[in-house]
Order: sequence, then structure tokens, then C-alpha cells
Amino acid sequence: DKIVMLENLRFNKGEKSKDEAERDEFGKQLGSLADIYVNDAFSNCHRDHASMTSVGIPGCLGLSVQKEYETLSKASSNPERPLVVIIGGLKADKIKSISTMLKKADKVLVGGSIAFAILRATGVNIGSSKIDEEGLEEEVIEEIKNNPNLTLPIDAVVADKFEADAESKTVSVNDIPDGWMALDIGPDTVKLYQTILKEAKTVAWFGPIGVFEFDKFVAGTKAIAQTLADSDATTIIGGGDSAAAVDTLGYADKMTLVSSGGGASLKLFEGKELVAIKVLE
Repeated sequence: DKIVMLENLRFNKGEKSKDEAERDEFGKQLGSLADIYVNDAFSNCHRDHASMTSVGIPGCLGLSVQKEYETLSKASSNPERPLVVIIGGLKADKIKSISTMLKKADKVLVGGSIAFAILRATGVNIGSSKIDEEGLEEEVIEEIKNNPNLTLPIDAVVADKFEADAESKTVSVNDIPDGWMALDIGPDTVKLYQTILKEAKTVAWFGPIGVFEFDKFVAGTKAIAQTLADSDATTIIGGGDSAAAVDTLGYADKMTLVSSGGGASLKLFEGKELVAIKVLE
């Protein structure tokens, strides 16, 4: 018996090609190497890549993908309530996800850069806070900014530059000085979010609350992680930076599920199909 290890599939342009025929051709090459295909790459299941959707031999889910898929599907389609969703991070395409989650969850708590993008739309001066302008959809922000189930930061830890050793202070979100940027939620926001989370029976967390990589700006993310670790609720951490944060802070084993896929877990939680799993069905 032998095991053959392939190099990174993305070295072949057929893997991510926009041309379906090119993907199918590469998928056929991959399929020719085996009798059975097992997909255990949950983090890539939302992508229409050759190795995900074009292999074309009998296949099944791996045990890791099965566990993530089943846990996330159940929490999304039939959650124990109250269901609270936390959304953070930088990428503004999550604004659409917030809109979807507001229809599904009892409360949506927002942190990270996208919270300040929404606050700006409500008339708050956010100083030099970093915003993903490319992904912003102003009409979606207008739609959600006054939703009563949306909870935004009320204070912030601000810095004079994006550096680990930046000068920092805590201010109300209405008092962010010009030239300063918000890099974490403040202690009053932490208390507000903790009060909501302590009532929750299901919590799903996608994207960090602040720049947790810098010690000065880790407090918000750490407090939220600690609250979930101490909770009896079903707690799902949606991959990517959120998973890295709870792992780095030492709380990963206290969560119900730490997903390996940020984009895939968010899509599935929103109720969307994952193309790679649909192909296997």
C-alpha cells in the first residue's frame, strides 16, 4: 500500500479557473488517481473549485466536515433561542451577512472595523478608523443601521496609529478624536454585550471584535471569548480570525464548535448551500 501526497492544488490554474471546462478537466485528472473521494476540507466547501466540485468519482464527507456541517446546520435552522450572532472583522462584505442575520437572530452584536462603518453611516465621526471602503454597500447599511436588534459599540479603545505600541485611550464612540482610529471596543460595550450574551442559548461568532494581535487591543475579543467559554449556551466560532483568536487566547476547547472555515461557516449559517456538499449529495 502507498500514500501519494499531491502538491498544493492551486499551483494548477484549473483548480480555481473561472472556466468550468478547465475545472472539469483538472477534476478528471484528480479523479483518475482514486476510486473514492473524501472531502474533509470544510473551509473550502463554499468554493466552486475543481477539487471541490469536479472530481466526479463516488464520494462522501469526511468526519470533520460532517461534524461541522451538522452542528452548524442545526444551530442555524433550528437554534435554541435566544440566538445571538456576533459579527466582527474588517471585510465590509459581511454587511450583507449582518442584514441576513438580523432576520434570523434575536440580536446581532457588531465589532471590528465594520461596526465603525455602520456607526459612520449613523453620523458618528470615526476619526481615522480603518474601513474596507471597497466592499461597502451603502444601501444595505442604510437598511440595517436603525434595526432595533442591531447592537453597535458605545465606546472604543482608540489609537494614534496602527501599531502594537501606539498611544491609546478609551472614549465614547461620539468622541473619537480626528486622526485617531478605533482598534477595539471599550469596557462599556463589553458590559453591554456580556449582558446580552449571558441570556443567549445559542451564540455564533464570526470575526474578531478588535485588533487582538496587539496586546493593547485584545481586551474586547478576550472578554467576549471568556464570556462564551463560561456559558452553557451552544457556542460556535466561525473559523478564520475568530478561530485564531479563541485558539491564541486558550478558549478553543471550551466552545461547542470552532469551525475551520470562516467563509464556509458564515454562508452555511446564513442558510445558503455549500456547493461542494451539494455535489456530493
